[in-house]
Amino acid sequence: MLTHLSIQGLAIIERLTIDFTTGFNVITGETGAGKSILIKALSLLLGGKASHDCVRRGSDHAAVTGKFLIKTGHPALELLKAWGVTWDLDRGQAVVHIKRVITQKGRSSAWVNELPVTTGSLKDLASTLIDVFGQHDSHRLLDHHHHTTCLDQFVEPKSLAKDFHDAYAKASETLQKLRQFVDEATGKGRDLDYLSFRLTELSEFKPDPQDFTDVKSLTERAKLAAGVAAALRKAQGLMDDDSGDSVARRLREVSRALGAAKSSDLDDLAGLAAKIAGDIDDLSFSLGRAAGKLELSEDDIDQAESRIAGYQSLFRKHSVQTLDDLMTSWSELREQVSALENAAGHVASLLSKLSGDVTLVVKTSQKLATARRKASAVVTSRVEKELSDLAMPSAKFSVEFSEASRTIPALDLLPFGEEAVAHWSDVLDEWISVSESGSERAEFYLAANKGEPSLPLSKVASGGEVSRIMLALKKALVVGAETCVLVFDEIDTGISGRVADIVGQKIAELAGFCQIICISHLPQVAAYADRHYIVKKIEGKDRTESTITQLSKTERLEEIARLLSGDKVTKASLDHAKSLVTEAHGRGEARRKKLQTEVVTP
Repeated sequence: MLTHLSIQGLAIIERLTIDFTTGFNVITGETGAGKSILIKALSLLLGGKASHDCVRRGSDHAAVTGKFLIKTGHPALELLKAWGVTWDLDRGQAVVHIKRVITQKGRSSAWVNELPVTTGSLKDLASTLIDVFGQHDSHRLLDHHHHTTCLDQFVEPKSLAKDFHDAYAKASETLQKLRQFVDEATGKGRDLDYLSFRLTELSEFKPDPQDFTDVKSLTERAKLAAGVAAALRKAQGLMDDDSGDSVARRLREVSRALGAAKSSDLDDLAGLAAKIAGDIDDLSFSLGRAAGKLELSEDDIDQAESRIAGYQSLFRKHSVQTLDDLMTSWSELREQVSALENAAGHVASLLSKLSGDVTLVVKTSQKLATARRKASAVVTSRVEKELSDLAMPSAKFSVEFSEASRTIPALDLLPFGEEAVAHWSDVLDEWISVSESGSERAEFYLAANKGEPSLPLSKVASGGEVSRIMLALKKALVVGAETCVLVFDEIDTGISGRVADIVGQKIAELAGFCQIICISHLPQVAAYADRHYIVKKIEGKDRTESTITQLSKTERLEEIARLLSGDKVTKASLDHAKSLVTEAHGRGEARRKKLQTEVVTP
């Protein structure tokens, strides 16, 4: 349900907030007070067209924000999850905020729970949440393309329509792969020699993750070892040069000179000199041995550097940066060359898969067609009952079916053999008999009055009849529907009296299944509302502003009385208003008790 609507800088609205309730919300007000601006705000929230004209003069932007509570399992949440949108929970329901902003330059931005989304995405989301109907709007139920989807709400088992769409999507994906391969094979067939050359180059080089790691490690160690070995050799050279005049030799001469003095005082120094000479010899040997260990085979280093250069060359040729990407490119190239070398066989394989996919589509569509015809009887019965209640007792509603047919772009398989051409022809014979909606298309027909022929729904009525027909359809089709909020923009235009009271009852009944927001000018309709709002236009010194206020019980009676008698509220009109509300309340209580005891099934 829509719990909160905030509007800022839109047309004659400076700033406006509305808190809606569950059930039936009615909005009344004088002509020109700004009721249509509320519909415009909801339209923007639904991803409708925006322009700079809607921004209030003096404001740099217009903003509309809506807060929704959505039950878990609703398709809208699956859509949000796919976009990466997260949400909080309130009493077990997901909290979703939708915001739309339009600048003075006509630029539009939208967010869902603070995540930026496109207008197209906003339309996809909003279409599952809100359904708006105004008498002069182009409505989905007047569009025959939507009728099949409406009918599928009554199909049993409920998974059948999804099974068909899944099968159709799978077959379409296989067909797309076939077309793509045919395009590639016919276009790249002449490049087979070049592709084979690139594959041979890779195959002969044999890139391998372990090999790449080993040669890379070896070259890196060689660079490091060269520097360390040079330092060790230099240190060794400082202690023992090529002339033999080493530090150790000189220390031994020092030791002998001290020993020749035959003095006990110098014996310790002579010994120390001899010991240091020995230590230096040990150090020199250790330096040499360490340098020897670091020295790598020149041949091994040359081979490793050559392999690294080969890897780098392949990286450039295949426009990749890592070995994993190169291995993937090699695998794809093998598959591509293999497929091109055996193009006819690959086409045959794809045709065989497509044939199986299409056969499943056809079988599922046949089951769906049978289920839809059964469902059409349920829809017909419900709509005719609703129309009878709405003072159209002679109206005849029907669901007409027409075969689905379509044109599929040609696919030239002659280069792959006559057998492929014949196989494609067989698949095509089945495939052209099924569209994305099934083997048949449903369309709603109506004869509004006795003796009149049944005609497509969009052509049969106008004015008050349109209002009643649409309300009957909504009432009949809302059970099990996914829409959370229904918005009626003066659909009661053209009706009055007893029919107006029935329309109020029907809208109230609808409110038992989903939230209703209804803009109305009829007191008979407003009397059934659970919450009543009034829109007023206030003229200030320099500006005109539109406001909306929730009415108290007393204010509500006065507003209904105004709707009954005009601007002047009389005692008679107040008494009449009280009577309308009391009767509506009584019918509402009876309705609620009935709904609690009934289990409505398609």
